[in-house]
Amino acid sequence: MFWGLITQMINEGAMLFVSTSSYITQIKRPFTIFVVQVIWRNAIVAAHNAVIYILVAMIFVVIPSSSIFLWPFGFILDMICISWMVLICAIVSARYRDIPLIIQNILNIAFWLTPLMYFPEQLGPKRYIADYNPITHMIALLRAPLLGEAPTLNDWLVVLILAVVGWVGTFLFFARYRARIVYWL
Repeated sequence: MFWGLITQMINEGAMLFVSTSSYITQIKRPFTIFVVQVIWRNAIVAAHNAVIYILVAMIFVVIPSSSIFLWPFGFILDMICISWMVLICAIVSARYRDIPLIIQNILNIAFWLTPLMYFPEQLGPKRYIADYNPITHMIALLRAPLLGEAPTLNDWLVVLILAVVGWVGTFLFFARYRARIVYWL
């Protein structure tokens, strides 16, 4: 469920400025509005998909613990982190039109490197594959509270650092290339 949310947002972000080029070229509007639309649309879809979790939790009698109160904070932090990825993908894809396909293929590979169908402990000595994968920590912030566990401090720190460093880099990149986006479209 959360992998679908993350990949859908990044894939939509890769085509964001290209797919909204008719609006961008004719109406002067902040580019970040389109990023917020992608985030909001996918947050609504995630809310609809939450019904699946509720049904599965009732079938398997998953009793929520107090860590469930951490879930909204993890969700917000993940959305902040994913939003800079959406913006950077949109900028680069506006210039290079083959980038969306490359991003899609990278996400397909990342699916197998991210512990979604397995837990990181099952990797044994190759656990570093999961530990150095930032998507693992983003998923952990969302998955652990729903399974009755608290995300580790390491998960919170990795995603927080990724969000801050990512937004600083994206802001600098966006400030440099913002004026060229309309020309690229």
